[in-house]
Amino acid sequence: MKKILFAIVIATSLLACTNYGKKVSKDYLEVYYKDGATEQEAQKTLDFLYPLWKDESGKTETKSVQLTKSGDTVNFRVVVDEKKLKEMGDATFYAMGTLFSDSLFNGAPVNMVFSDNSFKPIRTLVFKKTDPIPDFGPKVTAGNIEVYSKDGFSREQAQMLADYLQEQISPAQTISFQVGNTDDGGYLVRMVSDESKVAAMGDASFNAMAEEIATNFFKGGQLTFELTDGKFVPFKKFLTGKANTVDTTAVQ
Repeated sequence: MKKILFAIVIATSLLACTNYGKKVSKDYLEVYYKDGATEQEAQKTLDFLYPLWKDESGKTETKSVQLTKSGDTVNFRVVVDEKKLKEMGDATFYAMGTLFSDSLFNGAPVNMVFSDNSFKPIRTLVFKKTDPIPDFGPKVTAGNIEVYSKDGFSREQAQMLADYLQEQISPAQTISFQVGNTDDGGYLVRMVSDESKVAAMGDASFNAMAEEIATNFFKGGQLTFELTDGKFVPFKKFLTGKANTVDTTAVQ
């Protein structure tokens, strides 16, 4: 999930300038600091962000952050893609500020300052404490299918599932799945869904989808197939080989 939060970062270098502050850097990532922010805080931020922003293809482009302070409050300035910024809700950004507060700055308030590539502010969100960010697991993609893996399900297996689902569904828009192993030796697949649309479609199509995945991808293995909200919290469950569906309000 943490990687999702950082998808708004723009992949480009800053415009040439001398007043961004001092800098620590590693490979593709640079963290500037000034106005009360310390080198130690900048280095801690660099070490935290580096694995989260790194493109696993090995072709990560330059990404830039600037830290400043207003009293005890940290201003976390980050270069963003303005179009993507508009697509993401405030809850995501408040969660980002909370993550940085807890992980980097010992609980100090962190204002999120989204900027252009000269660190000129586009939008600022004043710190508001939120619930912790759930960890959905590592993500792989194939076309418009994205699959998060957890509970012992390997990245390689997740990629194979993503490729399979893309071939079978070929959706016009992104569909998110989560896959893992169950304690009894079976498999769990979750799919983000719209509850009202699911109700309108009926259970038969989802039962068929679960059976198809179990038979063709998991070679007849026992599959629990769950429809979920955007945080992978299930609202309906299908068991392969079972005639009935089971509603559930179980939380991750």
